[in-house]
Amino acid sequence: MKRLLKLLCALLALCLMAGPAAFAAEEKVDFGGKTLKVAIWYEPEIPTLGNSDSEDAWYYSLKHACEEYNCKVEWIVNTQETHFNKFIQMSLSGEVYADIMMCHSWNYVSLIQQGLILPTTEYITSAPDSEYWNQTTSSLFGETWGIEPKNLFYEPTYYFLFNKKLLNSLGLENPQKLALEGKWDWETFRHYCAAATDPSKEQYGVGSFMLASMLKTGNNFDYAAVDEEGRYHNAFTYSKTKAKGMEVLEMIQKMALEDKSILGDWVDGQEAMDQTINAFKDGKLLFAFYPNLDTLKKSGFSDYSIVTVPVGPSCEELNDTVGAFAFWCLPKESDFSASDRAKFWMEARRTWDPADKKGYFEADDETILDERWDKKYISMEDAEFMLEMGKQIELYPAVSLDLGSLVADDIFGMVIRGTSTPSAVIQATDGRLQAIIDATYNNYLGS
Repeated sequence: MKRLLKLLCALLALCLMAGPAAFAAEEKVDFGGKTLKVAIWYEPEIPTLGNSDSEDAWYYSLKHACEEYNCKVEWIVNTQETHFNKFIQMSLSGEVYADIMMCHSWNYVSLIQQGLILPTTEYITSAPDSEYWNQTTSSLFGETWGIEPKNLFYEPTYYFLFNKKLLNSLGLENPQKLALEGKWDWETFRHYCAAATDPSKEQYGVGSFMLASMLKTGNNFDYAAVDEEGRYHNAFTYSKTKAKGMEVLEMIQKMALEDKSILGDWVDGQEAMDQTINAFKDGKLLFAFYPNLDTLKKSGFSDYSIVTVPVGPSCEELNDTVGAFAFWCLPKESDFSASDRAKFWMEARRTWDPADKKGYFEADDETILDERWDKKYISMEDAEFMLEMGKQIELYPAVSLDLGSLVADDIFGMVIRGTSTPSAVIQATDGRLQAIIDATYNNYLGS
């Protein structure tokens, strides 16, 4: 699971670099030639020239910000584990690890609870271009904790790949067309998966890997729900969300036991991922989630296309709830004020471009499409489809819970195998799931 989180994190970081717009400049600060430490674990975050127009703009933007604010940047690069261990140890001792730091969703709740990173809400909301800054994915407990531009060219994080050869042999309509028309829903997806299933050929409609995440996203459901007072509840039993959770479980139950169209019975983990990916590449699956499209394209396998997740019966809006994402944050321990650091880093992230008359780089659809087609998609049509669908999707942070096998096995696994029912697994796991939610979120609120 950690491998998947890192992959999704890398993908999201690249997406964020690709789409900043022309931002207005803010009041400058003079750091007097001093050096700010910027800490990362993902070395490609250090911008270099020649990789892409967007990375060139990021390179010049940082250079421009350093000149405008009269400072230098020292990059601190460690492995992800060392990065966070050193940050926590030094911060708790009152030492400065970094002035600006890359943070990750898998542990930012804990860092916030320990008071090790600072909220950025006031700096973003008071900026002259506040509408261009991300105030969703790194927001928690009523505050924003990151400094990231909005991705104006958002690329859906959750999607299904489908085998074009198998789809055509079944005489099924391209699901991209249905998605663009607003007709790509659960019942259609279920019908496609059932049509592709032939156990005698070891052929199935969809792999189990990430299936629960796909369906819950398409039904606007997550494992915890927050009420008006900020308290988090088990979403499977919370009055306002339990119907959505039951719909996800019942959909999987029907597909697994009635249609027998699901390959595998684990929705997370390396083994489930390998099983799904290998079957898809062998032409034995119609749909699969593959977390790294760059790698798949380089492998030479090309008989596939891509579609967004199908829409569930209780879906109120097209959205992604992303559980793995990285963002820039402000450590509490620093020799510089949070306000000054925020202004400097916001200027650096605005992607200044010396070749542009207005001073700021603004990507366009054509540039983004060319980059994505070159790196990950088999056809330009796929790149155009994902760009168009991304414009319709709202991005939200998924809850960050250390669930172990609770959801993957004790809830979804048992339903897929038919060893329990949706109602029974909800009842059996209610207390344990709520305890994890309480420890992660509610204890911070003093509940």
